Amino acid sequence: MCAEEFLTVVSGPLDDGIVDRDEVTLGVELIGSIPDGGDDFFRGQQPRILLRPLLAHVTLAVSDDDNSGAREPRRTKYAASEGTNMAETATLMDSYTEMTELLLPNDTNNLDRALGGVVLHWMDICGAVAAMRFSGNQCVTASMDHVDFISPIDRGEVAVVEAFVFETGRTSIDVKVNVRAEDPKKGDQRETTTSFFTFVALDESGKPTPVPNLDCPDENQQALRDSAREERIEQLQDVVDRIN
Repeated sequence: MCAEEFLTVVSGPLDDGIVDRDEVTLGVELIGSIPDGGDDFFRGQQPRILLRPLLAHVTLAVSDDDNSGAREPRRTKYAASEGTNMAETATLMDSYTEMTELLLPNDTNNLDRALGGVVLHWMDICGAVAAMRFSGNQCVTASMDHVDFISPIDRGEVAVVEAFVFETGRTSIDVKVNVRAEDPKKGDQRETTTSFFTFVALDESGKPTPVPNLDCPDENQQALRDSAREERIEQLQDVVDRIN
């Protein structure tokens, strides 16, 4: 595979920097892998295989001062804000977040099982909380990796969603999110879903801002970090194999 990477942010009228209103379409065409030193928006500190995901939508801001009419879509770079107050390091456990959700009828399909979109919603929220706890800033979702629903969650069961930071870039935060189904009467649990999210930290003006370095001071946190890194690489390689 070639080591070529393309990151394109397509939008309508833009300022030089951060956009302001309107929804922009993030089309990412990724071929091969990004080595250390690649674009921070999708880079952790380990080289990783990147794929071409489906189009995603993110809400950014477009300047109301722009009255020049429609312009051709173009690439936009994110610049980190200056003068931010931020801890130099934060631990994996600083980010650790766990949510529980009782699966009720409104969130089920006609088989009385959790709707996939509902599960993804829970995962996104839990991951965002972990990223915000880690960075001390508002965070927005930049990307979500491939998802397999390996086991259903039945009506009346409890969904346990856990998330933690396992990698950081300059302004980006990689979060692993796991979902388990629990029988609240018996206490039995089983894994149902796992995925990896990338969030970008924003300062008070809505601009990407630097995040702390990840610190794993004990063996348990190191094991969680290393396992998440390896699992993400394996998952992405598996998707590559499917495509090829």
